[in-house]
Amino acid sequence: MRVTKVDVTIPSSGYYLGYVSLVLDNAYTLNGVRITRRADGGLQVLYPHLAEREGKRRQIFAFKPMNPIAHKRIEQAVLSAYKEELRKAGSTSGF
Repeated sequence: MRVTKVDVTIPSSGYYLGYVSLVLDNAYTLNGVRITRRADGGLQVLYPHLAEREGKRRQIFAFKPMNPIAHKRIEQAVLSAYKEELRKAGSTSGF
């Protein structure tokens, strides 16, 4: 699996430091990835997870890498793109 495109949007305010859309292997798009700060001050990538109730049924839409290598590839691509976006904006507050 390769991360072939990363688009980062940095909000002007709010809890999340960034919102991310990814393209994996030039074949799959993943929207709704968020960047936040962990309790220790480091940056963290959060994957989309949404639970909806429709009558008595519950639908869960979620994404999670199946192994640590896949997670690390996504995390590195996302955080690298985030830091580049901050650099372009002339801000280092997210580091």
